[in-house]
Amino acid sequence: MSPRGRPVVVLPVVTALLALAAAAPAQNRPAPATASAESGEDHGGPLSPRGGTTGPSASAATAVVVEGTAPTEPDAPPPAAPEPAPAPGADPSTLPPRPSGTPAEREKWLASRLDEILARPALGAVKLGVLVAEIDGGRPLYARNERALLNPASNAKLFTTAAALGLLGPEFRYRTSLHAASVKGGEVQGDLYLRGTGDPSLVIEDLWKLVGDLWATGVRRVGGGISVDDTYFDEVRVGPAFEQKDEDYAFRAPAGAASLNYNACTIRVKAAGKDGDHPRVIVEPSSAYFNIINQARTIAHGKSDLSVASKEMEGHTEIVVTGHIRIGAAEAVEHRRIVHPDLYAGHSLRELLIRRGIKVVSSQVSTAPVPGGARTLATHWSAPLGVIVREVNKQSNNFMAEQLLKTLG
Repeated sequence: MSPRGRPVVVLPVVTALLALAAAAPAQNRPAPATASAESGEDHGGPLSPRGGTTGPSASAATAVVVEGTAPTEPDAPPPAAPEPAPAPGADPSTLPPRPSGTPAEREKWLASRLDEILARPALGAVKLGVLVAEIDGGRPLYARNERALLNPASNAKLFTTAAALGLLGPEFRYRTSLHAASVKGGEVQGDLYLRGTGDPSLVIEDLWKLVGDLWATGVRRVGGGISVDDTYFDEVRVGPAFEQKDEDYAFRAPAGAASLNYNACTIRVKAAGKDGDHPRVIVEPSSAYFNIINQARTIAHGKSDLSVASKEMEGHTEIVVTGHIRIGAAEAVEHRRIVHPDLYAGHSLRELLIRRGIKVVSSQVSTAPVPGGARTLATHWSAPLGVIVREVNKQSNNFMAEQLLKTLG
């Protein structure tokens, strides 16, 4: 326990460092990586969502959690008491037991374990700095070369995902659900509510299945519009220092409790058949959330040169396409971040409802918490956290890591 009575969570820190040691090859050489401890900005790796339209990773991944308790997801079945997941490549028998004793004894245990791990030959050629501190007040619990100016880049994801496994457990699942105040004769009375709890893996296919489950209950009409309950997270959309750059790349996508397709969209540009005509611009997933400005032209000769940008506008994301594309050229495919995760998910839901044959009377998509006593109409559960964590680390997905960090908060 910390001096303030809150448990000091040290197992995720030790587990993550064990993972780093296990990943380093022999001969004291650090394994090659897309982002080293001294590299510049990490853009994350590509993703292949289950047939989804959006492939890039997104947003920021930061922080080491060393203190706190696991949040409880309302209405979720409680996961089994978690034990720290084995570090990749490590023998589970080598993982440390849970520390016990007084706060001073626990801190001494932490220092001993970290000193032992950092002294391993596999980390001999690695430049690193370690600082473990309490969340309340920032009192240092352990420090080693902590003032070194190093960019942790995607190495930070090891700590974020290890903390998530240690606090939430590998069987933890996210819940996304549809609610209504009441349903009469197959009609939702008033708005249909979409409630998210931060699922970083939710893609358009999952939302389509949720709509299918709603159809199966007999709902054929929504008397109002769509309301999105995004209150499970706070209103901070981007991680620290992300506001320093105004970029629209998909790997800088915002976080949100109600998120979809990694909070990014796919833009496809296809040349027209006539010189001078506007090319065809397709935004996926299609919905009224997007405002498309097509200023590009098709050319008969020369080299294609297109520019695609996403810009913020009130309640929408504007997609602006400029430049030119040659007749017969392969379609151009770009991925860009969206601005409002909740409205993006809400407009996408409304579009899918209409396609399924469920009439939505109002075109309004807004944000509001699910009212007390509302009826749950359909529920989607994510894959287990143990599966999600693998995708976060293997694909170096910034957006998903940020969602995990928000969940821990």
